[in-house]
Amino acid sequence: LLDRSGGRYRLGAWLAELGARVPAHRSLRVAAAPYLEELTHLTHETAVLALPGHGEILFGEIYVGSRGRGQVVTLVDGRVPLHCGASGKVVLAFGPPELLAHTVDGGLAPRTRRTITDPGRLAAELTRVREQGYAVDRQELVEGYGAVAAPVWVGGEVIAALTVVAPISRLDVAAFSAAVRRTAGELSRRMGAA
Repeated sequence: LLDRSGGRYRLGAWLAELGARVPAHRSLRVAAAPYLEELTHLTHETAVLALPGHGEILFGEIYVGSRGRGQVVTLVDGRVPLHCGASGKVVLAFGPPELLAHTVDGGLAPRTRRTITDPGRLAAELTRVREQGYAVDRQELVEGYGAVAAPVWVGGEVIAALTVVAPISRLDVAAFSAAVRRTAGELSRRMGAA
């Protein structure tokens, strides 16, 4: 279950395999694969399937676009707070109000100097996300990188976010938002029909 290195422990390969067998996430990950690949072709950047859970976001699948080859593009491992990036802001904007309240009550700790840490500013940002249908991260999670994300819906509930991540110098919000909204909409229709 665990791997030990010196005095430190980390999750073992068996637990990772067990997690991959969870039917809901596995079927979503399999269904999302062609849409992630399409996003990388449309944007030439990295496409991510972000999964919400336990008040955080997990980057479930990462497809590296042609411009990202050889680079660590997300620079994030494991789970990240909902308020820090585009994927989490999508989940907060379209999720139940109690999720936002729980997130704010837990404190809006900064990941970078650009992370939104003021509850009023976060509320205004989430209103903008709901109006636009997508969220933008401009170096709020990782310095030097930005992202654009759109929700994946099933039965009126946001179950994931499709996200494009790029160095801030290549963050083309207009192009990326059109691509993620269309692709997330297509994945939502597929998941709803399954």
